[in-house]
Amino acid sequence: MPAIIHPTFAPVIGQNLAKERLSAGINSISQGRAATQPLITAPFGCGKTEVAKRYLQALENQGFRSMSLNSPKEMRLAGPKWDEFVAMVMDYTTPYVIHIDEAHDMVLDSVKNMVTLKAFLLKAMDKQNSNRDIPISDDLVTRFERNRNVFILTTNFPHLLDKSGALQSRFDHIQLDTYDEEELKGILVRMMMSNEMQWDCEEVLNIIARCGRGSARPIKNVIDEALIIHGNSSPLTKEQALRTIRLLRMFPKGLTHDEVKLLQICQNKELKDIQANAMIPSMSPADLRNAKGYLTSPQVGFMTITSRGMETTRIGSAYLNMLFTQGFLE
Repeated sequence: MPAIIHPTFAPVIGQNLAKERLSAGINSISQGRAATQPLITAPFGCGKTEVAKRYLQALENQGFRSMSLNSPKEMRLAGPKWDEFVAMVMDYTTPYVIHIDEAHDMVLDSVKNMVTLKAFLLKAMDKQNSNRDIPISDDLVTRFERNRNVFILTTNFPHLLDKSGALQSRFDHIQLDTYDEEELKGILVRMMMSNEMQWDCEEVLNIIARCGRGSARPIKNVIDEALIIHGNSSPLTKEQALRTIRLLRMFPKGLTHDEVKLLQICQNKELKDIQANAMIPSMSPADLRNAKGYLTSPQVGFMTITSRGMETTRIGSAYLNMLFTQGFLE
């Protein structure tokens, strides 16, 4: 008899084993049995955050209070997130589920809240410590019921989470798989449709899907860059897809339209910020600061800032020339 996949995971492409295990965990909770406490690991771009958030959503639908952190660093100092966390774990009336993405970050910081968070997890997730009071610090003394409350940790670097493995051993490990080419095509179609993009032939999908090499991250980069260069007003052609991929291979992070325009207007002349903002209306002062930081960084070095303003460097000018000669810009 095939395993039953919970409806929450229906939009998730691939990762059948993870979906089966988490679906079983959801059913266990609904029947009053021990909850699945997942530590989800995966290569970059293999859907760990999506899978975790679907599990959290399913528990929300069962009445759990929820909290999601992009990283434990969101509550590294006293503030709203830390206060929210303390209030949630100290309220015993309703079970809760907390998702911590990039969980390895909690051991890379010696700030009090981060140390307290790790200490709480170590004690709360102890399988022998269910239904016991857990004193952690003056502001966090609580009762954790492992059969009711749920923590979800996701990370690409489980070896950084704790060297001894003491924390990892308290969770149910779920390792996600890389995608095959058909799964990547399904993810690609979903990305393109969400961006209102069309394609003129099946070969476009095959070309872009092969770039993934098991991960959806490179595919997302191609789609983002194709939107910048070609837009979505007409179907993406095979030649346009190949040109976009070639550009990303030469310059993996790509540049936005506004960054390219900034290079162009600064070429062979110095320009003040106020002039740049006037010449590129879509670029706010905050966007300009971000673009300047990126384009002047040692890793990129496309621009330099002098006392008189901004100026495109030789390497920046060479990049612009490459864009024109390769046909990426009109």
